[in-house]
Amino acid sequence: ATLVLVLEYDAYLPSYSDPDERHLAFLECVTKGLLRYIEEHAGSDTTSSSTEDQSIHALTTSLRHILLLNHRLLHEKLATAVSFACSCAPQTKPRANELLSSIVKTYWELRQ
Repeated sequence: ATLVLVLEYDAYLPSYSDPDERHLAFLECVTKGLLRYIEEHAGSDTTSSSTEDQSIHALTTSLRHILLLNHRLLHEKLATAVSFACSCAPQTKPRANELLSSIVKTYWELRQ
């Protein structure tokens, strides 16, 4: 929920002054934590529970918000994010599709 507020109110933009890069460092820590969680739970039991669906929903939404805040935060681990989105359970596909669409759109815009 916090990441969406940061996006909604433009509390962070890569062009904002960040003298010691503390804001960027904080977002990098958040991103690393999300990706570490994904990597540690990859290939775990594929039975879908309500709690697991909520976790997947939160992860895909958070990764999308991180990408929209600053694509460089995910750039080095883009394969992990794409693989995770592609492996999501059918119940969470809409959020996974939003993440994949955002990745494609972001990199398409960067190539323009």
